[in-house]
Amino acid sequence: RSGLEKPAARRSSPCAAICRRSMRPWKRRRPVCIALCAVMLAASALPCFIHEALRPGASTDAVEARRGLLMGLLLSSFPAAAAAEPRNSLPKYIKAGDPLPDLDPNYPPAPSEIPWIRELQKKSWEREPILRTRFYLMDEMTKIQPNPFGEKKDMVRWTEDPVKWDVLTAEDLKTAERYGKVLVDQDLTNEDMGWKSYIYTATQDRDWVAKNCNITQTIELTKAFQEQLELVRSHKFGE
Repeated sequence: RSGLEKPAARRSSPCAAICRRSMRPWKRRRPVCIALCAVMLAASALPCFIHEALRPGASTDAVEARRGLLMGLLLSSFPAAAAAEPRNSLPKYIKAGDPLPDLDPNYPPAPSEIPWIRELQKKSWEREPILRTRFYLMDEMTKIQPNPFGEKKDMVRWTEDPVKWDVLTAEDLKTAERYGKVLVDQDLTNEDMGWKSYIYTATQDRDWVAKNCNITQTIELTKAFQEQLELVRSHKFGE
């Protein structure tokens, strides 16, 4: 062989290659190990630091500085509180078969990000007490008149006490309308739902109806239902 030939590459044994590969991850983990050691060292020195920073004594600039540094470290160690989800918020996507979220009916829905939907939500929530009152009266009417083909009856709301309604027969209601004693209650009436309600025009008009017509009975909202309506009114949309 000539002197210009390169010496043959030195072959390493399989065991040596395995050892080198097994040692490589430790090089990558060095920063993690160093950080872990620093944290452990700081944790071991923290009680002494707290005792020194908070020990009673004269209030000097050095003590105040140590106390300020300690409070900064303690506050920075806690993660920031996550922003509270608005009440009655719905997930963006609901898979078929998944149960719907449990919403509180006495609180308004979470405002939508779309402006025109948010405006509809606001108007709907403002009329929520009226809607619930209408359903309440419709349920009471099924108890008063279980037979829909029987004698028709209607409800007339008190002017001085808006949680009470008088029940009149169709003939007595026509008499009261003819004399201008009752008017259609535009808030509670909904033709699409097949519900029509009335209201006295004044307090003395009810006295006239009581003398000249037959009031079969008087309906009053229960105390529990009145409290529920007040609770709904107290929760404003978007708050």
